[in-house]
Amino acid sequence: MKRLILFIAFALTISAMAKSQTMQSARQAVSNMTIGWNLGNTLDAMGKRDKKCVTPEDWETSWGEPVTTREMIHTFKERGFNVIRIPVTWWPHLDEIDHINEDWLNRVNQVVDYVIQEGMYCILNVHHDTGTHGWLNSNPAKYPEISKRFKSLWIQIANRFKDYDDKLLFEGFNEMLDSKGTWDHTEVENYTAINLLAQDFVDVVRRTGGNNEYRNLIITTYSANAGEITLKNFRLPSDVHTGHLIGEIHFYDPQDFCFPEKTPTVYTDEYRNISKTVINRAADYFDSIDIPLIIGEIAAFDKKNTAERVKFSEFVASEAKKRGIVLVWWMGLLDREKCKWSEPEVVDALFNGLKKGKK
Repeated sequence: MKRLILFIAFALTISAMAKSQTMQSARQAVSNMTIGWNLGNTLDAMGKRDKKCVTPEDWETSWGEPVTTREMIHTFKERGFNVIRIPVTWWPHLDEIDHINEDWLNRVNQVVDYVIQEGMYCILNVHHDTGTHGWLNSNPAKYPEISKRFKSLWIQIANRFKDYDDKLLFEGFNEMLDSKGTWDHTEVENYTAINLLAQDFVDVVRRTGGNNEYRNLIITTYSANAGEITLKNFRLPSDVHTGHLIGEIHFYDPQDFCFPEKTPTVYTDEYRNISKTVINRAADYFDSIDIPLIIGEIAAFDKKNTAERVKFSEFVASEAKKRGIVLVWWMGLLDREKCKWSEPEVVDALFNGLKKGKK
């Protein structure tokens, strides 16, 4: 019996070693990524006010985007993108005991397969469950109940995809806020709560086994910002295996230029300096804790200033590339109905920036 136990233990050790050698590390994955795009306002859409959504297609198209096709994904692949982030909002598809609707999970799985079958990296997340009115927030008073629901959700997602290879990455949560919906920075106890939830995410995914034991997992900062206070309070979760965690921020800097509701339309030298400062601050911090970084969302929204947006796109892509940061552009760029580039100048600028950043 003792020999049998030793043999089983040895076999399990060999199996784990083999699995670790076949799954890419976080740094290998980020190094192999070029640039990405977000399939936004689609599986993250939360329905219409005047129409009840019943089928997955109802939900997927409820914010005005068409049903996703593999042709859309292939168009990005052909242009040189090799990362697709799939934002998913889960709460409308949970029953009273937080089980995910099977039809919805099947549709999410189908879209993930479009990306994987194109040989691209796929980032799957928990999206508008967070945000200003999300149930998933950094509220220490409600941490036990939020944690229970959060872990239940990720156990189901992780089990569905446990056999997928290292081209699939999980992102624990999108832009998590405190219970007041505060952006930018918050109180220390709220940072503690988000750090606990990040640890929950890593722990439950690892426990599902399969390729999830070594899958690269993405940890997003509070509200996905890169402010000094937020970075100071960020805590990297502990992990059973080192080298499989990635940091994430979102980049709309400067906000006056990037956001559509703001009036400035010219990408000035002052704005350029703001962009560079944020990139270097985030890069310096994540370098200091020895994990790679992606910008999971970035965009400068169209204010009839294409030439200036081109300047922004090329500059930020170049500066990020210099620091080893991967950009994942937020929506736009493609007319999804026709699978034709709607903003070819911006696409060209992004790739021109990547080339400059390599020098």
